[in-house]
Amino acid sequence: MHSPALVTVSFLCVFLILIGWGVSVWNVQASATAQVQATIQVSVCGNNLIETDEQCDRNDLRSQTCQTVGFVSGALQCSPGCTFDASACVSVNGGGGGGGGGGSIIPLPVPVPVTTSTRVTTGILFEGSADPLIDISLLKDGQIVTTGRTDDRGQFSFSLIDLTPGSYSFSLIAQNAQGAHSSPQTFFFVLTPGTITKVQKISLPSLEPVSSTSPSTSVESPPAKILRGDFNEDARVNLIDFSMAAYWYQRAGTPPAQVDLNRDGKIDLADFSIIAFYWTG
Repeated sequence: MHSPALVTVSFLCVFLILIGWGVSVWNVQASATAQVQATIQVSVCGNNLIETDEQCDRNDLRSQTCQTVGFVSGALQCSPGCTFDASACVSVNGGGGGGGGGGSIIPLPVPVPVTTSTRVTTGILFEGSADPLIDISLLKDGQIVTTGRTDDRGQFSFSLIDLTPGSYSFSLIAQNAQGAHSSPQTFFFVLTPGTITKVQKISLPSLEPVSSTSPSTSVESPPAKILRGDFNEDARVNLIDFSMAAYWYQRAGTPPAQVDLNRDGKIDLADFSIIAFYWTG
């Protein structure tokens, strides 16, 4: 008779083989999707590398000083939002203790919501475009954390600040007034302490309006079957769903009910076996 430890190890080996096969399939699908939809722009504020719209990043000031940005003297600094902080710059010639030193933060071309903070924080910013005047939902690890609306040009922006450093999955879903919604566009990031990750130039696909037909000719479609383990409801059970369950594996606290497939208050091999059974890739 096999020992429980041997059975557990054997199951893990089989599951990892299945997941390994799913990785190769998912990577191919992800590459094809990226070529069709859009190329996003990702930058990290707080990593000592100046990227995209950043004026500075921690100790890297682009060789700028108070004098080069229009002040007389002082020490130019970098704010937590990667904009120049001129609060320690002197704006007028001093003399005999005259009025000196008030400064200001030089505005960034694209404002970042954390520039008013003086403490180091960890967060993520999403900016992109979709159809005008529709709802956009932002999900973190499979849970909706906020919902906003695009403006009349189709632009949207979300920011999540004061996050605990670590691994996350984020998804964006668009929905119009007729009830049509897009498939989740999902991103995986590891957020490091004291950094703001900026994900820009996201493009969500245009939603087709729901066609109206007369009552005599309309035919109701049967509701789509929801697979167990399809946490983001994209009609597939794949690595995105696996990552949502893996996030709660051996983690303190009660996992969300939708992830705890056997309702035992924890994520363990029993839940992963259910995911493996319904796996579509």
